[in-house]
Amino acid sequence: MSIKHDLFNNYAEQELRTKLGAAWEFFQVMPNDEFPKLHDLLPNGTITQDKLPFPLRYFKFEQFFFVKFMYKHYIVAGLMLILCGIWVCYIESLVVGLFISITGINYLFAYKYTKIRALIHQGINAFNTENIEQAYNIFIHVQNTWNKYPLFKQYQDVLNDWIVYCLLYLERPKEALDFTITHNVTAKRAKVFFLYLILDLPQEAIDYFQNSFNRDEIDKWPSILVIPALVYSNIIKDPIKTIDFLESYDVLNWTLDNDTYNVYELLAKQYTAINNKEKLKSLYIKMNKFKPDDIVVAERLKKIIQEE
Repeated sequence: MSIKHDLFNNYAEQELRTKLGAAWEFFQVMPNDEFPKLHDLLPNGTITQDKLPFPLRYFKFEQFFFVKFMYKHYIVAGLMLILCGIWVCYIESLVVGLFISITGINYLFAYKYTKIRALIHQGINAFNTENIEQAYNIFIHVQNTWNKYPLFKQYQDVLNDWIVYCLLYLERPKEALDFTITHNVTAKRAKVFFLYLILDLPQEAIDYFQNSFNRDEIDKWPSILVIPALVYSNIIKDPIKTIDFLESYDVLNWTLDNDTYNVYELLAKQYTAINNKEKLKSLYIKMNKFKPDDIVVAERLKKIIQEE
């Protein structure tokens, strides 16, 4: 069931990437002091090995004495299983014998996974019981260990999201930012953007946005402009800079739809703040034509016309 669930999630995530494009990154990450749920955490703030590739998951049967003994003495166990398989092939059943022999061969090749799986399991338990320092040290140790072996290169990025969380919970946001910039993480650009905000560097966040999201992406997903524009309006508290930022993307010439309407609403607030009635009237006329049932816009447009 869990494997099917993973396959479904992977497919759904790929569909979201395709349909949402650049907006997918901000869909994954919300503007808060920490990155909530969706990809990295469960809704209750815990992590689960269900995110991990199947070979890295730890199973309860591995706690049994016999299995631990087999893992500990993997060479002996592997050779014994291979010899036993050959004997069964000769005496009893070819199919059963081959199965036993293949199991022995797997022991010889897969022994390195056992300690890694156990360590990751310990790290997950530590994180979920709020022993964040221990979880962080375990995840970093695992990452440093498997970077030494070509066998594990394919998994070198799977713990990165959790490491970023650990650094955030340990109140080390600068390290979290440096790690995010230099490693592959989910929704990387959005996380870097919000880490700049957590570090109280709003202008750097906006600069990073402008340097990271190209014009084609923004033209296709214009609603993501609301996020950096809100930094100008709500954090920097500069309506003129907010207007300049939005107008630099030629928003006044956009064709209105449900996505761009949100951008226009924010722009209207900035024109109101600096009392630019001329541009406000033009904006409200366009918004009113697109959505005549927006009573607030209709009333404000009516008031502007009456005051002329």
